[in-house]
Amino acid sequence: DKWSSYGPGASVELYDHISLMTLDNILKCSIGYDSGCQTDGTRTPYIRAVNDLTRLINERTEYPLHYVDFTYYLSPSGRRFREACKIVHTFSEHLIRTRKEALEAKSFPSISRRVKCLDLLDILLKAKDEDGTGLTLPEIRDEVN
Repeated sequence: DKWSSYGPGASVELYDHISLMTLDNILKCSIGYDSGCQTDGTRTPYIRAVNDLTRLINERTEYPLHYVDFTYYLSPSGRRFREACKIVHTFSEHLIRTRKEALEAKSFPSISRRVKCLDLLDILLKAKDEDGTGLTLPEIRDEVN
């Protein structure tokens, strides 16, 4: 197991482990995705991108010149930020499209029957306004990210 490699009496920095657990739970609740990041760590590009975004957002607050979007996006950190955002958005859009196709292929389970637990993505995909218009892909992506 993950914890047995540390041995008895070893000091453990919990921040990274708790962060991965939190991310894993958020992904499961919001989009029904089991990332396995608690055991796989940062092997997937999505998990690395989320970690990079967290670090870059924290770093940005430390440099007053980075407060302005124009100067930030010209910096190496700003370019890494945009690349990480692109990875996260591409991953989310892929999951949304896949789920939407699955929901369209079969009937959506009734909320009252509780065939499965609905996650945020299921609810957003089925949401309609007064005119019967659903949310667009970018709107759904922005909500689940």
